[in-house]
Amino acid sequence: MSLSNVATTVQEFLQPATTKEHFLDIIDWVEEQKPRTLISKALVDGRMSFTVSAGQKFETMDKIDFGWGKVTFGSCHVPESRKDCFVMTMGSPTNDEDWVVYMHMPLMHMSFIEAHASHVFKPLDTDYILI
Repeated sequence: MSLSNVATTVQEFLQPATTKEHFLDIIDWVEEQKPRTLISKALVDGRMSFTVSAGQKFETMDKIDFGWGKVTFGSCHVPESRKDCFVMTMGSPTNDEDWVVYMHMPLMHMSFIEAHASHVFKPLDTDYILI
């Protein structure tokens, strides 16, 4: 089998797992499997902990109107007093191909992400969410 045929076979195999529906199904499955509130796991020699969540689906977002227009974007709140690191993904409100990733972690870690993954993560601003 030629390399081109192998690449085509691999691409055909992976294609179903690259759709928006596939990732939304994974998020739904993870949410269904959670028997209780997520608990942070201690990492990095017990000095740091992370909570990772698939976020929540806001099914009624396109129906909510507070009198000044429909809701564009739903967000989460992480109290400043929270000591663990928190990462949560949610589908983008404006682009079906994007995800919004919330990160609550020490500045040194955020700086590392900005320095080494700025091609992946972009700051969320009002231009992106069209307000």
